[in-house]
Amino acid sequence: MTCYYGFPERNRRREAWDLIKFLSSQSDLPWLMIGDFDELLFQYEKRGGNPHPNYLLRGFGEVVDYCDLSQLPMSGYQFTWEKGKGTARWIEEKLDKVLATNVWSDIVPGANVANLLMRESHHSAIFLGIHDPIGSGGTHRRQFRFEMAWLYDEGCRPVVEESWNEKRGNGLQDCIAHCGDRLAKWGGDRYHKFGERIKKLRRDQLRLRGRIDTDSLTEFQRLEVELSNMEAHEDAYWKQRAKQH
Repeated sequence: MTCYYGFPERNRRREAWDLIKFLSSQSDLPWLMIGDFDELLFQYEKRGGNPHPNYLLRGFGEVVDYCDLSQLPMSGYQFTWEKGKGTARWIEEKLDKVLATNVWSDIVPGANVANLLMRESHHSAIFLGIHDPIGSGGTHRRQFRFEMAWLYDEGCRPVVEESWNEKRGNGLQDCIAHCGDRLAKWGGDRYHKFGERIKKLRRDQLRLRGRIDTDSLTEFQRLEVELSNMEAHEDAYWKQRAKQH
């Protein structure tokens, strides 16, 4: 397996292609390359801006054929790099890829490539899975734990104030216990399902990608703000579990 990062300068493309050919000659083992190749194989791997130069498509394609490589199909969104996101000058390209020899693909028939869109980077993360995920079974009762992520939500303070006032005359321990119970009921469904909520927001945003009309761009930016807020909640949630300070 070779993790690859291509030269961003176009005048170094030939240097990059010669490197791939050199690596190909070093071993007869089944081979896989993954990473940012900074190059396209087909025109449809780009949306927006000027067409990609045909001589670059042809040159990279010849290298891939020479090395007996082929591009593994990617599930999800097909563009992995972007510039001018959410504007009329939005450009998207599939620069990140997984290339494998036929021998490797025959040995790992269940391999799949997923595109994990990133909001804070121009590039996506690409994930190569080589087998089906194994589900975990069993359930356990969760103990109450105050979630730091709740502090990002304006609804947290009213829950604490209301529950505290309800048991104010019963002493400190009753106040704490009642407050914890109310927070657990309020926050359980809101903050233990980050993945589902973020996925929904990303799906809504995904439908708007490639649209440059005013209404679509406005809605895209609104979802961007909501995603940013939700990811801050999730970040606090996992930092607390990792005991980061």
